[in-house]
Amino acid sequence: MTRATGIRGWSASFRVRLTATLMAVVALTAVVVGTTSVLLVESSLRRNLVAGSLDDARFALTTLADAVGLPPSPTPSDVDDSGLVDRILARGADDVVIVVPDAAPTGPDDLVAQLDPAVVALVAEGDLGWQFLDRGGREVLVVGGRRPPGGPDLYLVIATDEVAANTVAVVRTTVAAAVGVALLGLLAAWWLARGILRPLGQASAAARRMAAGDLDARLPTGDDEVGRLAVAFNDMAASLADTISTLRVAEESQRRFVADSSHELRTPLTGLVSAAGLLPDRLARTDADDDSRALAEIVDREARHLRDLVEDLLEMSRLDAPSGTDAATDVDVSHLVRALVRRRLPTAEVDVAVDRPLRLAAHPVERIVGNLVDNARIHADGREVVVTVRLLGQDPMAGQVDGHGPDEVLEVVVADRGPGIVAADLERVFDRFATGAGAGRGGAGLGLAIARDHARRAGGDLTATPRAHGGLAVRATIPVARSLQGGDGAETTPGDDGDTR
Repeated sequence: MTRATGIRGWSASFRVRLTATLMAVVALTAVVVGTTSVLLVESSLRRNLVAGSLDDARFALTTLADAVGLPPSPTPSDVDDSGLVDRILARGADDVVIVVPDAAPTGPDDLVAQLDPAVVALVAEGDLGWQFLDRGGREVLVVGGRRPPGGPDLYLVIATDEVAANTVAVVRTTVAAAVGVALLGLLAAWWLARGILRPLGQASAAARRMAAGDLDARLPTGDDEVGRLAVAFNDMAASLADTISTLRVAEESQRRFVADSSHELRTPLTGLVSAAGLLPDRLARTDADDDSRALAEIVDREARHLRDLVEDLLEMSRLDAPSGTDAATDVDVSHLVRALVRRRLPTAEVDVAVDRPLRLAAHPVERIVGNLVDNARIHADGREVVVTVRLLGQDPMAGQVDGHGPDEVLEVVVADRGPGIVAADLERVFDRFATGAGAGRGGAGLGLAIARDHARRAGGDLTATPRAHGGLAVRATIPVARSLQGGDGAETTPGDDGDTR
């Protein structure tokens, strides 16, 4: 995941989380309000049913009982003959139980047994009592009272079907309203989340533009907290742009200074190296003493060292310049590597397993192989050095070459039996002017840095690994632009001195 993708994924995830949070609040509110409304409506319906049933019971115990001529202390036959039960049922009761003292109850005789004793005692005291009962899976309301002064006791059974039906209707209406509110809440939450996160999206876009090199990216400002954040962001971006511009000017000035000074030194150094190279031979043909000949050899060696350092500085300035990659040509890798090793370290063992020309940029390959061999020569101090060249399959981590992914990757490994290096310093060896053991014998600390710059510029890389039993193995990978079929002629071939031509 790239950094930009990570920012977009985080922003989308935050928007979803914010929308979900707002939606959860709306849904929870709808559930709480709906549940409370249903409970209140059901409670109100039940209270109304109880109040109406109590009025019906009072009417039956007084008005209806008097109207049918029920005597003060009736017998069961008096109750049957009066028609009181039929009158009560006609007013909407589901059932009636009449309890006459010293007689069996009229109606469902098990009803009174199901009542709470407190309700029965309340009726016996002359008050009205009521209770909800479950009769065969159906809820009913039982309201009881005693006809003054001595009876009988009447228990009216009232169905609660209407209360249940109204409650179900309220539940359905509430659910439908809650769903509608939830949908509206979802739209409102998404719209609100977009409005809240829009400044963050603008900030992310501006940050991505700055990361891509657009130092003029700015945010719209305002008077709120987000606007003040935008002002701070713009101030930071302006300061960063000024700093980067200053650094670029300084870097360009430094690079130009290094390039110009190195170029100016190149001409006199060429003459100096030529003259210094003649001194040992001239002194050898004269009667010069050993000290003079030794001084001549020192002058010759240090002049060559100084020339190599100037060449490296010029190479660094070219690598630092914002230019394109080197053009690829058809290179005979086997010939190039063997010629470089023969010139720089003839005692090294060479194993090249590439039997055909490859489409590569010759100059980077030459500098990479040459610098790795020079590094091994300096630090191996005469010990074993092995140069291995292989052609690997496509490397998914390799960069683009000529706008396309590489078909193959050229691997160059230079392994020595020098003093090696500790794991903590494996990356430091690729820093410019980083020196280690043996650097005093000709190394300036630029060879590996230049080699890695060339490898990465070509889409590859350079890594170092300690060897078992001492030594260091440096591995370079270079993507191949296009492999040539065996037998194709290579237009770029190395000379005996290792330089391409």
